[in-house]
Amino acid sequence: MIVDSINTKQVHREAMQIAQQAFVAKQNGNDEEAVALYHRAFELEKIAALSLLQYDDKEPTRSILFRSAAALAKNSNNYREAERMVSYGLAGNPPADIADELRILYDELNFERHINIKGLKLDETDIALSLSGNEVGHGIIRSNEFLNRLQLIEQLTYRTAERKAGKPFRTSGSTPQNIKSQFEPFIATPIAASFAVRIKFGKPTNQLPVFDERPVYVEILDEVVLGIDLANSSREEELKLIIGNNDYYENFISLAKAIAPDGDNIKQVGISVSRDNKEHIVAIRRPKLRYNSENQTKGKSKRQLVTISGTLRMADADSSKIRLVNEDGKIYNITVPNGLTDIVRVYWEDTVTLTIAKTSRKATLVDISKL
Repeated sequence: MIVDSINTKQVHREAMQIAQQAFVAKQNGNDEEAVALYHRAFELEKIAALSLLQYDDKEPTRSILFRSAAALAKNSNNYREAERMVSYGLAGNPPADIADELRILYDELNFERHINIKGLKLDETDIALSLSGNEVGHGIIRSNEFLNRLQLIEQLTYRTAERKAGKPFRTSGSTPQNIKSQFEPFIATPIAASFAVRIKFGKPTNQLPVFDERPVYVEILDEVVLGIDLANSSREEELKLIIGNNDYYENFISLAKAIAPDGDNIKQVGISVSRDNKEHIVAIRRPKLRYNSENQTKGKSKRQLVTISGTLRMADADSSKIRLVNEDGKIYNITVPNGLTDIVRVYWEDTVTLTIAKTSRKATLVDISKL
């Protein structure tokens, strides 16, 4: 390609005009048109950048143009060209901040190429999770505090998707594959904060979707965050009206409670959903102990509430039973209500504290938390 004697600024300006058109097309949901426009913009920006390839003294303009060309190539799904543009940019003398941005872009390219190889497409919608407290440092956290909450958010998303798909509440077994594959979670680069990540949900490109329209996917994640917000704000009646089914409601409350801070190790949990550059942010400060559910409040006069601690040793999905063994070796066989089945799975083989409701015939799980 001939790049001598071109007006670099003019070509760059034309590329940016087309890139703006691509952005508008993307915002309007015209993905194919957006990709085509991004490709046109890339071809022009590539010419502008290559015109300065041999001029290391033209920094930071040189590296900025290569960074821009790489981003446009990425947006047009041309990952190989994007890699080349990043390499050209780093091969010069870019300022430190531009060099860092080029390296970050290269990491993103590797990730997205991996996603494409798997046949997955990342939705623009994601959920951000941030944690702060005594067990959290800058960019570091006690692993179980993060991993447990990540698993709980996944379960909330799967359960909400099942409910929105009109499926009856599942009392045993794992999430149906046709639901799970639509919301495969990926952890994005940590956000600069105490400890924060974005959870991106991918879906197969070669599989028929469970839902007919993309807005339904957005609606599911929005509803997850809205439900957490209502639970955090003690607006359980509103949440119950939205969910409609008591088993799904009990399940949501139990998972939301487990995500909530304990007030010590984790003092605040932040959850947000981002779509079209807009965020719904929930700062969860309500401690676990202040969450209630139907299982905790109904029939109190007819049963005795008892707290026991031990290791969760056995779970029988068919009979909805779990077994707890305390430090003295005493065994407790406990019935698990439908809504609490997911939270039990999270704490398998962990040392936990259970609140159980005892009657003359059986012991029923009311609440569970990890020691």
